[in-house]
Amino acid sequence: MDSPVIEARKLTRTYDNKKALLSFDISVYPGESVALLGANGAGKTTLINILLGIINPDSPPDGGESFVMGCVSSSLTPSIKSRIGLISADARPAPWASAMDLAAFYSSIYSGWDAGWFVRCSEEWEIDTKKRLQLLSKGQRRLAEIALVTSIKPKLLVLDEPFDGLDAVNRIGIHRLFRQMQRESGATILYTTHVLEEVGKLADRVVIMRNGMKVVDCAMDALPQSLEQVFRTHYRIE
Repeated sequence: MDSPVIEARKLTRTYDNKKALLSFDISVYPGESVALLGANGAGKTTLINILLGIINPDSPPDGGESFVMGCVSSSLTPSIKSRIGLISADARPAPWASAMDLAAFYSSIYSGWDAGWFVRCSEEWEIDTKKRLQLLSKGQRRLAEIALVTSIKPKLLVLDEPFDGLDAVNRIGIHRLFRQMQRESGATILYTTHVLEEVGKLADRVVIMRNGMKVVDCAMDALPQSLEQVFRTHYRIE
């Protein structure tokens, strides 16, 4: 088996004496699409932030360790960062920036930038690329973010609530686009979502988190029950 694109071992992160992550393990392999599920506060965003070196786990040896493309998360090299596409649920566009402004910036720092891909996405989704992102609707802003991030041709896509604000038609299109990236370039995808109905359309595997711990890690086609029933069982929802 190929080496993992993402690997975390016993990751632990404490905030104000509360464990946001507790001895969390995960491995994500090349070409996989893995959905992270869990209620608010389950630890999904904390996990992503540690994997990408945005925050650190607890101090050694208690905090565990994580790697992306074989590199320690806290020391990701520029070369590795250039192969990662991130959409953050908390990201806020620069007040001056339009999608076209950011496209020009991305093209100067990402060697894999594909201008044709960006134009095709922008035209298909009718994005006003000259309008400041903060003035676009929530859905149009998210489409612009997806167009920009996928145009760098990342080998790893890390997506925190990527479908937030999108209508059903656009969600179908985005599912198709991500699957196309997997087929054509072997892209690996790790994403969070609160919408259970979305998971089976993109994920090969599902990881359910609760109170900072992993309670399920299973291939979609090997789930013993429906995903909703599995989720309800582990969250003790009647």
